[in-house]
Amino acid sequence: IAVIVPAYCEGRRIQRVLSAIPAWVEAILVVDDASTDDTAACVAELTDPRIVLLRHARNRGVGGAMKTGLAEAARRGLRIAAK
Repeated sequence: IAVIVPAYCEGRRIQRVLSAIPAWVEAILVVDDASTDDTAACVAELTDPRIVLLRHARNRGVGGAMKTGLAEAARRGLRIAAK
C-alpha cells in the first residue's frame, strides 16, 4: 500500500502531513511538483525510510503529480495506491 502526496509549495506543512501517515502504509511517495519554496528540502530532512521524494522540473499540476506517483508505485510493485 502506498500513499501518493502531490506537493506544491507546501514547505510549511509537509513534515506534519507526512508524519501523520499511519505505520501500516508501506510507501509514501511525495511528488514535489516544481515547488519554488523549500518543500523538497523539508521532505529530505525526514528520516522515515518509507518516504520517497520524486521531483518535477516543471509544474504539471495535481494530475501530473498523481501520474508520476502511480507510475512509481507500479514500478515498486505496490498494488494499492491512494492520494
